[in-house]
Amino acid sequence: RKQPSQQLIRAVTEISGKDVIDDTPNKRILDSLAKRGQKLRFEYLGLYPYSIISPFLMTSQSKNSHSDKVKILMVAEKPSIAKSIADALSGNRGPYQRRGVSRALPVYEFTTDRFLPINGENEKKQCLVRVTSVVGHIYSLGFDFDSQKDKEKKNDPRDYFRLPVTKKEEGTSSKLRVVDHLKALAGDSDHLVLWLDCDPEGEN
Repeated sequence: RKQPSQQLIRAVTEISGKDVIDDTPNKRILDSLAKRGQKLRFEYLGLYPYSIISPFLMTSQSKNSHSDKVKILMVAEKPSIAKSIADALSGNRGPYQRRGVSRALPVYEFTTDRFLPINGENEKKQCLVRVTSVVGHIYSLGFDFDSQKDKEKKNDPRDYFRLPVTKKEEGTSSKLRVVDHLKALAGDSDHLVLWLDCDPEGEN
């Protein structure tokens, strides 16, 4: 498990009275952190595997100033593009930068009433837009050689025309917790916008 920041340790100590963060997430601590800001909330969630934190993401809504807004998640192909998108769409005020589950992938936030899929000509509904990114490829493509009856023939080029294609999470993606990062943000979003290459490579 990654080491928590001193700011998170102080916040958890103030909430729970203990200077040690438990091996399992605590809903009371999570809700209290959400009131202090999404940065601490996501850093706390990032300490645990996604299988443990997913119930907290899907069933609880943070009671902060953004709870009444439509939430939009935008995903770019790399962090520099995510920042450029957020800078371009957020107007003169600019976006607020915070950390998500993956420390390698910043999250840029801003509010707007100009998201056209939500707002019609006569409607101005406030939206919270979160812009983040992936880094490199999330998945690599390969062939399912294990499905062959005679595995000794796996080097036969003719097999590639009939073997099932499999997806495997890339080592860098797994190390940086890119999938957990996206799942956490998606679980708290109403709409998804992809700023990726529109081809099979961009899908991975």
